[in-house]
Amino acid sequence: MVILVFTERMLGPGSAQDSASWMRVFEMMMSYNPDIVIPEHGHSGSSERAWADTYNNIKYMRAEVSEILDQNSDIQDAINIDQSRFKYLKVYERMARRSAQSFFSHIEFE
Repeated sequence: MVILVFTERMLGPGSAQDSASWMRVFEMMMSYNPDIVIPEHGHSGSSERAWADTYNNIKYMRAEVSEILDQNSDIQDAINIDQSRFKYLKVYERMARRSAQSFFSHIEFE
């Protein structure tokens, strides 16, 4: 099973660590212009919701972590990335810092 879409919920540090691949596969799936997207977490809904809650989160975190790495900073700076734009997502408080750590750990070795 592939967990590709989260809606209404913050992404967590799961087994899907290759965020670049995740974005490519997500883009491919969305190129079919689905009317309804059925996520692994959250309620079924529009493709716009899937873009907002999944793709935009991954894209933002990749950009922020890449900037931290370009500045030769460390994982502590990644943990402190301002993710408040995603605060509306469930489990934000529990997952934001762990998710940032996970993104950093993977992107660091791409």
